Amino acid sequence: MILVEDINPGVAQSKIRYEDRIGLDGKPVKRLIIEGYALVCDIAGINGREYPRDIIAREIERLNREAVPYGRLAAELNHPRLDPEGNSRDYPICELDLSKMCAVVEELRMEGNKVYCRMVVAEDMDAGHNLAGALKAGYHPGYSIRGAGDTIPKGDHEVITDNYTLITIDVVGNPSFGKSAIVNSRYESQAMPKNMKALTESANNLRREVAVNHRLRDLGYRQFEVSGFMQFAYSQV
Repeated sequence: MILVEDINPGVAQSKIRYEDRIGLDGKPVKRLIIEGYALVCDIAGINGREYPRDIIAREIERLNREAVPYGRLAAELNHPRLDPEGNSRDYPICELDLSKMCAVVEELRMEGNKVYCRMVVAEDMDAGHNLAGALKAGYHPGYSIRGAGDTIPKGDHEVITDNYTLITIDVVGNPSFGKSAIVNSRYESQAMPKNMKALTESANNLRREVAVNHRLRDLGYRQFEVSGFMQFAYSQV
């Protein structure tokens, strides 16, 4: 089953700012950064589910090995839409719908029993442009994890089991207090819509830039000639 969890609005306070980054041409660029908490572990959330810290910490460790350093963990603007039976209306729910991609996660970690995330807003993509407009108008979004797994009863709520897999963290509006969404988690591939080519290119460029800046932070942001930087950048991703 697919599980989505919205954090209590009182906990999900966002920090929003512009930060300096290095673009793929080796020149400084300003990127819109958002950060906040996506989950509080070991307590029942507003959707009536509890997420044990050890399971979530394991999944964050996995994503930090497989996805985050390479700019491959992306956020959608709101969770995928579901029909009354819990099936995805638009796109396979375990895949990334690039038409809704709004940010790339560049840092993900545990802070005590909370899940902290920092994202680079994809302002060149439609959903990221819409998110940036809302942020600049003073809106503070929330963050919500999306994952797949089973639950078992525990008192007056449910707790996720050890087969849980964290898929990504989405940027959401008002948290949902309705019935939790549960859908079939079998991976089903679909043909890419015709309008996806430009979106894929834009998403891949931001993914590569995030990966390069992740590596540059490890190296202490040494200075590169532009030609040398380009060779370095593409060798890292």
